[in-house]
Amino acid sequence: MKTMSVLFTPDQQRVDLDRGGSSAKHIEKLIAELIPLFNKYNIQSMFDAGCNDCRIGIAISPPITYYGGDISAAMVADSWKNRPQFNINLHDATTDSFPNVDLLFVKDVSIHLSYADKLKLCNNWMSSDIPWIMITHDEFEKNSDFDYKDGFPFAHVNWEVEPWNFPSPTDVIYEVDNAGRCMALWHRDQLMELI
Repeated sequence: MKTMSVLFTPDQQRVDLDRGGSSAKHIEKLIAELIPLFNKYNIQSMFDAGCNDCRIGIAISPPITYYGGDISAAMVADSWKNRPQFNINLHDATTDSFPNVDLLFVKDVSIHLSYADKLKLCNNWMSSDIPWIMITHDEFEKNSDFDYKDGFPFAHVNWEVEPWNFPSPTDVIYEVDNAGRCMALWHRDQLMELI
């Protein structure tokens, strides 16, 4: 199986850099709801896996201690140049260790991962000491797998159905209205028997 570090060509990395991240037009709603949610669950620090242009970090830090990582070398270089206040590193969320924070924040990364790599991401989180994960979640009835031969894969992810079968999330922030794609919050204690 290919590793994630070879999935994206320089042109694809440049596209990500230019557009400022997946679902950028809906990020303002998410940002507006993050600090109240973090206060509700006493989340004071986070690692942003697939941090892109650090737009989340800019909005929430301070008061939230923000760390980020991205698999795109171009994105990380851009962050070092334009966001020197943040600790951003080249990072593969499926294999690289996470800092000791309260929350692993995974916006959009999982929609580009195969089942095998989604499981690696989940196992990597569970092997850390991070109590919370907030991850892209959709309310589609069925998940689908893919391989990486087509270059830039995409699939909606519903963590509550096969093959994941997560319980209902502790909380959600919807991207548009009050249904569909959202960022869903789970505590590791909810998933101990599933991952």
